[in-house]
Amino acid sequence: MPSRHVRVILAFSSSNPEAAIVALNRGFCMTFAQVPYLKGNIYQSDQRGYLGVAWSTDDAPGQLHETSAPDNVPTYAELDAQGMPDQYVSGSLFPPLFDDTPGLGVGLPVLRVSYAVIRGGFFVCIYFHHNVMDGAGVADLLNIWATNTRSDAPDPSPKVLDDLAQRNSQLKKALTSNDKPASGPNSASLITKPPSSIPGAGAGAVSTAGSVPPSTEIVLPPVTSSLFTFEASKLDSLSKVLASTTSGKAITKNTVISALVWARVSLIRSRRRQRQQSQLSNTALTTVPNSSIIMTVNLRKYVFNQPEPQQLFLGNLLSTLPTPISIPDFITLSDLTTSPTTQIRYPTILPHAISSLTASYTNLSSQLASRMYSLASNMPDVRAFRKARAPFNGTDLVVTSWMNFAFYPDFGPGVGAPAYVRLPDVGADADGLLVVLPRKRGEGGEVNIEIMVALREDDMREFEGDEVFGEFAKRVAPFS
Repeated sequence: MPSRHVRVILAFSSSNPEAAIVALNRGFCMTFAQVPYLKGNIYQSDQRGYLGVAWSTDDAPGQLHETSAPDNVPTYAELDAQGMPDQYVSGSLFPPLFDDTPGLGVGLPVLRVSYAVIRGGFFVCIYFHHNVMDGAGVADLLNIWATNTRSDAPDPSPKVLDDLAQRNSQLKKALTSNDKPASGPNSASLITKPPSSIPGAGAGAVSTAGSVPPSTEIVLPPVTSSLFTFEASKLDSLSKVLASTTSGKAITKNTVISALVWARVSLIRSRRRQRQQSQLSNTALTTVPNSSIIMTVNLRKYVFNQPEPQQLFLGNLLSTLPTPISIPDFITLSDLTTSPTTQIRYPTILPHAISSLTASYTNLSSQLASRMYSLASNMPDVRAFRKARAPFNGTDLVVTSWMNFAFYPDFGPGVGAPAYVRLPDVGADADGLLVVLPRKRGEGGEVNIEIMVALREDDMREFEGDEVFGEFAKRVAPFS
C-alpha cells in the first residue's frame, strides 16, 4: 500500500502509572464502542484503487498493548529536565503492527495504541493509518478518549461520525452547501465490499491531496530527525521586523518558521551541491536551485465553513499546497547567509519566501476543497493520485503544522494531561520534512514552539550547527 502509519508518543508524569493505565483502558474501550471502525483493518479494494476498512461487531474492544521500555531509557524526571529529547522515544516503544499469528491474511490496523512504563511516568504510543485519519482527526480522537476517561457515565458523550459509509455523503453535503457545487460520486459508490476473508463492512477512505511533482532525486544517505525549540519572543520580534518588508501585513508563526527553515536548509543543500559540482568540474554553482515549500493544509474549515461539523469528522481532509519560492534573478547563494543591518540577523531571501507563502495561502477556499474532492472522486484509479503525493525529492521542504491541534487533553484524576508530544522515526524517505508540533495551552505567558526536522544525515549535521538558525531555535538533545 502506498500509505503509511504515523506514530505519535504522549509522555505522562505519574507516581502510579498502573492506576493511570487502568483508567485509560476504560476510556479506550468506551471510545472503541463509540467509533467501531477503529478496531478494523485496512484492505485494498477492487474499486478504482480505493482503500477500505473492515471490522466485525464480534471483535473484542480495543485495549492498550503493553511494551517494555529499553533498558537505557532514563527516568521521567531526567527526561523532563532535558526537555524530553526524541532520542529516547523511538519506534522500539511500539508493538508490531501485526499480531504474531501467521496465515490470517489481515491488513494493516486502523489504530494501535500501546504503553510503556518508566520510573516516574509512562508513554502512550499511538499508531494511526493516515488514509483513515489525519493529525486533526487524531487530536479530536484524543479529546474523545480523554472525555470518556474522565466520565463516570456508562455511555460516551461526545458526538462523532462513527459510520464510514456516511463520510462521503457528509463531505458532499458540506461542499454543495452555500451554492458551492461539488461534483463526485454518491456515498454508495465509494463503499466497497470487503474481501470474503475479512468479516464486516468496509468503506473506502478518501484522502484529498494536491498534485506534487514526482521525486526527481534519489536520496541514498540515511535520513535522521532532530527536535528544536523556538523561543516565542524571538519569533515575535522577527515577525515584526519582517512585517516592514511585506507591506506591514501580519505574519503567522507557521509562515516565519517555514520560511526560516527553508532558507537554512536550502543553503546547506546548495553548499553540498556546490561541493559536489566543484569535484566534477572547475565551475561552481552560484544560484539557488528551484525549490518549493509544500504546505500540508487542513481543509476542515473550508469544507464545513466551521472548525468541525455537528458530528466530529475524524477522516483525512489534508491537501498539499506547493509554493514555489519566488526568487528574483539577482538572488545568489550569498543572499541565504547575508543579514541586513538590524538587531535581528536573518537571510535577505526571507521576505521573498514569506511573500510567496502569504500569496499561496490566498488560494485556500471552499471552492478549492470542492475541486479537490471532485478530482479525487472522478479519477479512474486513485492510486495514481496517491503516488503524486510523494513530495520528498531532496530539494523541497514539506511542512506539516500541528501547532493548533489539541494534543494535550486532560484525561482526569490519576492520569492528567500529557506533558510532551513526540514523533519518532518519521521514515527513511522523509528528507526535507518539517513538523510544527502541538503547543501546550492554558499555562499562561508565551509558549515556546517545538519543531521536528528530518534531513539526510550529512545535511542534518550542518543544520544542527547553523549559527543563524541557532539564534532563534535550540536543539533538544540529551545532556552530554
